[in-house]
Amino acid sequence: MPTLDDIACKFGTDKSTLARLPPGENGYQSRPPRGHGYTIFYEHYMPEPSRPIRMLEIGVLDGKSLATWNEYYPHALIYGLDIDPTCVRFENERTKVFIGSQADVAVLADICNQVPEGFDVIIDDGSHYVRHVISSFGGLFGHLKPGGLYVIEDLSVARARDWGGTSFNRGMDLERHTGGNDPKEMVGFLKSVREREDVAELVLHLERICFIRKAEGTEDKSRLERGDQLESLLGKTLIQKIVSECRSLLRV
Repeated sequence: MPTLDDIACKFGTDKSTLARLPPGENGYQSRPPRGHGYTIFYEHYMPEPSRPIRMLEIGVLDGKSLATWNEYYPHALIYGLDIDPTCVRFENERTKVFIGSQADVAVLADICNQVPEGFDVIIDDGSHYVRHVISSFGGLFGHLKPGGLYVIEDLSVARARDWGGTSFNRGMDLERHTGGNDPKEMVGFLKSVREREDVAELVLHLERICFIRKAEGTEDKSRLERGDQLESLLGKTLIQKIVSECRSLLRV
């Protein structure tokens, strides 16, 4: 039986470990030649493939991720959200794509209204703009089922202070904001999530992907992983970078 990573590699999503991504186009020249390796962690945290879950992924792009979830979960209802209207081409009998901004309160409310049963899994692989991440969580976490999983990908982008002003982000609806990303804002947000009474677990992996488990009742949080490595998202300090460069010069 194929693993989640096998399926992800087949479709070429950058969630996989070994997928060779297509040549860069439409401003995505900086995409890595191989995947991020998130699938190993997804397979650990996600519900069993046989379950008839409902899941929402923010960020459709080329449809490869939706195709991966479709095959891995043959009994699931898969939903996507993207600002690009052409992404509706990835719809099928078990997949629906909503069009709109992940930061638009009305769009998020409409999604919740159209899926009144709630979601078992929500994945934010959208703009990676910190303010958008915060907006999406605020509008959707309440619609996640108890025990459900909320995932935020590519958290390291929070260190890119010019994010939103580069050509890479064309079409992501970032022009209304100014100031770019702020890693401290992301860390502060995740710390506040960690302390919520309706959050049972928050785990950070690879300094890039965060898994948040919604509480089912009155769990003893002292026995659960609370995500104590959030500060690593801030990256190296200036002095650490200088020391590192000096050491590398001395080794030459």
